[in-house]
Amino acid sequence: MRKWFFTIFVFLFLFGFYGVQIQTSEASKINQAITKASTQKVEQQVLDEISSKGNTTFWVVLHAKADLSPAFNIKKDRDRGDFVYKTLQAVADQSQAGIRAYLSSTGVKYFPFWISNTIQVRDAGTALLNQIASRPEVEKIVADRSYPLPPVMPGIEE
Repeated sequence: MRKWFFTIFVFLFLFGFYGVQIQTSEASKINQAITKASTQKVEQQVLDEISSKGNTTFWVVLHAKADLSPAFNIKKDRDRGDFVYKTLQAVADQSQAGIRAYLSSTGVKYFPFWISNTIQVRDAGTALLNQIASRPEVEKIVADRSYPLPPVMPGIEE
């Protein structure tokens, strides 16, 4: 009877160890596949989340930056605001056009932000991350983060 329990224990132990090795090697393969294509562009937290969950939400930061220096010479606030808005919008529309078309063709959810020239991509997997990271207009890919607000403190009446 003890031999039988010992045999089952050894079998389960070896199978469990082998299963851990399979999971570790799969995660390693995913990381290697991603890092080969985009070692410098993808933040480690994004790679870790894809390895553990299979997909993740991340931000794509594009290279193009708007030249807003002429705004300093515009005297009227409204005109200056219009100039900044239109310039930021134009740069984002032009630099995001290719990647937005690609993301639309994949059916993934994404949200473009013209003010910072970034795109939030939701629930993307390894293949999509590789494709985005390999694009020349992409500067970097960073993890989606949330920051807690500090607790509300009562004011002092004067």
